[in-house]
Amino acid sequence: DTESFLAVKLDTTGRMFVGGREALFVYEPLPDGKYGPRTELMHFPDHTWVYDIEIRGNDLYILTVSALYVLPDARIKREGLTIKRLIWGVPLGHVHQCFHGMTWGPEGDLYIATGDPLWYYGDFNRPDHWGHWTLFGGENNTAYPYTGQGAVLSIQPDGTDLRVIA
Repeated sequence: DTESFLAVKLDTTGRMFVGGREALFVYEPLPDGKYGPRTELMHFPDHTWVYDIEIRGNDLYILTVSALYVLPDARIKREGLTIKRLIWGVPLGHVHQCFHGMTWGPEGDLYIATGDPLWYYGDFNRPDHWGHWTLFGGENNTAYPYTGQGAVLSIQPDGTDLRVIA
């Protein structure tokens, strides 16, 4: 009753992964072509908003409004799931404004699109409409200073080597 579905991704076997306001679900395909009842894979705090889902092998990459996570083996595993945060640090001033979408690039990097988190600024035409914050990523919590508005970012699948593409 409290969910609003936002992200949908199917794997090659027909499993449907769905993200919403505060949870990630899976619907398993049935032999008759329909789907079984949803199973909650991961529960997040209210207004986390799962914006996008990507699959790499058996791992699920989960993009929320303010962070990127990986759930190892969650494509096939249903119990004892773990979660690992790969990127975080985006200002969370509004529950619907920042990380929005992602896709795998041809070289194996993950590309992430962010919106403009400076929604409160008011005048989007001013030349000084820039924000300054620090993103963090990878095993060592590497700091990546950022100045700008929205962006397209690229990272390695393990959350390292964060780069601003545009």
